[in-house]
Amino acid sequence: MKEPYLTSLAVDNAVIEKAGMPDDWKPYCYQSVAGGTLITGCKTRPKKSGKNKGEPLFLTKEDSRDVVVTSDDVERHKQLLTSK
Repeated sequence: MKEPYLTSLAVDNAVIEKAGMPDDWKPYCYQSVAGGTLITGCKTRPKKSGKNKGEPLFLTKEDSRDVVVTSDDVERHKQLLTSK
C-alpha cells in the first residue's frame, strides 16, 4: 500500500474510532490545529441518482461531530493496517 493512501486511511480510521460512531459516519473536513488535526464528520448515505450515483452524500445536520486526531493515533492505525 502506498504511503499517502495508507496515511489517509489511517487518519479516517482513527477519527471514526475516536468519534465512536456507526459505519455510516464519515469525516469530511480536516483542519490543522495545535497538537493534531481537527476533523469534522457526519452521517452519510449513498447518492441515489445523477452522475455521482453511489458516492457518499454528507448529511451535515445529522450526528455532526468534531474530533482531534494526533500523530500518535495515526501511527497506531498505520501499524494496524500494515500488520493485516
